[in-house]
Amino acid sequence: MMKTIVKGALLSGAMLAAMAGTTQAQSLGNLAKQAAESYRVQARYPAWSQPLARDALNPIVSEREPAVISTGGDGGTALSFWSDASRYEPGDVVRVSAKLSRSSALEGAESDAWQVQAELMSGPDAVLASLPLRDDGKGADQRAGDGVYTGELVLLEDWQPALGKAKNMGLRVSADNGKDLHRSMGGFLYSRPAAELTGHYRDVVKDGNLVVQAKVNVTQAGRFHLSGVLATLDAAPLAFAQQSFQLEPGQHWLDLGFYGLIFRELGVTAPLQLQSVTLSTVGTMPNALGPVESNVLTTAPRLPTQFTAKPFARADLLDAAERLTGAGES
Repeated sequence: MMKTIVKGALLSGAMLAAMAGTTQAQSLGNLAKQAAESYRVQARYPAWSQPLARDALNPIVSEREPAVISTGGDGGTALSFWSDASRYEPGDVVRVSAKLSRSSALEGAESDAWQVQAELMSGPDAVLASLPLRDDGKGADQRAGDGVYTGELVLLEDWQPALGKAKNMGLRVSADNGKDLHRSMGGFLYSRPAAELTGHYRDVVKDGNLVVQAKVNVTQAGRFHLSGVLATLDAAPLAFAQQSFQLEPGQHWLDLGFYGLIFRELGVTAPLQLQSVTLSTVGTMPNALGPVESNVLTTAPRLPTQFTAKPFARADLLDAAERLTGAGES
């Protein structure tokens, strides 16, 4: 009886291992098929113009959101700070805010004796300026005693990068009450683009695509990157487009094409809004990002039949889908 039981147990173990291997192979095959299908969907549109989900965030705006930097906590005091933007240009005013958060165990302890300041840094231990942050309701601070310490600093031309360049600047914020010292480090991009949007826009249909034309003024020859988001009039993003240009000094009209299949598939007939557009100087890292212009153009209404019905058929993605399909079937 014992031998029979053991043999049965060994056979069951082998069968379970085989079944597990089969299940794993099937799972990998399903993942490969799903990835292949995703590639085929993406291949319907060019890399320079992609549809956006109705509930998607505006990619241009979301990428520019300043980060909140936090340190400390763990039952004690946590220091958080943020600036009002992630990129600035010469002459811009940088607003820095900081907040001290205390655990419930420390509620009731002295909380108004903190000295909070920010330091602008061009490199490790290279402090360009110090900025006191206050919670007194004066100057940049909006409300006294709300626990948010605020200050403002004008970016001087002496600190600026060369034309067409950008550099990362450090912000070091510290809070000291004579017993505890908290420090947190972050930063922003100090940008000096070599071209700018002039505020002049128009839209046309070319080769079945919706093309937004933007007039730009170039100060210094270089390579530039134009990107934009089209949305419905109720602010739902529909499409993203981007294009690079090599330009000489002077004024130029640039074409930013949104692939027409996106609007044909959606049956769009109503006017659309250029929700965001930005022009950056590229070629060196970090890129010199330009400001984001918002809601600067409302397009003319058009029939869906004016837009192309032909999928773009990106060869690189279709080839990748075929390879994944073959891997899933093997």
